[in-house]
Amino acid sequence: MKLPTISLPSFSHLPFLSKKQTYTGKNEPPKAKRRQKLLFYLFIGLLLFAGAIAAFFLRDYFAAIHISPETRVNQGIANSVNAESYRFTLTSKLTVNHQERLFSVIQGEKGKDNTYHIQGTILGTDVNIYQIGDTTYRQDPLDKKWTVIEKTDMAKESLLLSELNPISNFYFNEIGPITPLEKDKTNRAEKKLGMKYAITPELANHWLEAYFTDMSYEIWVSKKEPYYLEKAIITAASKSNKENRLTMEMEFSDFNAPIIITQPVLK
Repeated sequence: MKLPTISLPSFSHLPFLSKKQTYTGKNEPPKAKRRQKLLFYLFIGLLLFAGAIAAFFLRDYFAAIHISPETRVNQGIANSVNAESYRFTLTSKLTVNHQERLFSVIQGEKGKDNTYHIQGTILGTDVNIYQIGDTTYRQDPLDKKWTVIEKTDMAKESLLLSELNPISNFYFNEIGPITPLEKDKTNRAEKKLGMKYAITPELANHWLEAYFTDMSYEIWVSKKEPYYLEKAIITAASKSNKENRLTMEMEFSDFNAPIIITQPVLK
């Protein structure tokens, strides 16, 4: 027996079964509007962040070009010389009869109340020296025992003046001409330093003047205030033979940091 044919009603007119609808303008669903607002605010935020980063780097650039070399160098040297404390590294080389010889490799620090400590080598011999007030403590390189010398200030003795207190190399009667220099763009370490200058000062360091002539300085002064010396290379010729030369390379850090230096434990 043939079954009867049953016709089912069409539900295509119902919204949830109809084809995908397109929303425009005011008919957009709430989720789409929220997504658009979120993207808009994210875009504005990225623009503001990029502007802040650019302003941070451009600030140093514009500050650098608006400060005169004379102002930066004078303030940098004055602030460094008058600092109560700092840390440093120093490498000195002597060129005698066209042969270069390492004179000293020193790490040191100057603390408040004119206290000093250096450690390293001078002419291949280990040195470890403290200067506390008018008392000097020197460690023997062989047995490591300490020798105490009272009523002396090695920081003022000409022999160790540059090693104990390399800022003494910047005691000038007059700074003299100041020439801006280009930094070596291939040297990553130098790129991080401040502005570079050449100066030819009139020295107030009588020890250097007594033995050397034709002094020339290359200095790096920090980009930001307060200005300080970051690095210096000093070259000079011997008065007795100008072919014999001295080269001192020094780096400075931690100016006016709370550096406390006390006497060593004597054993």
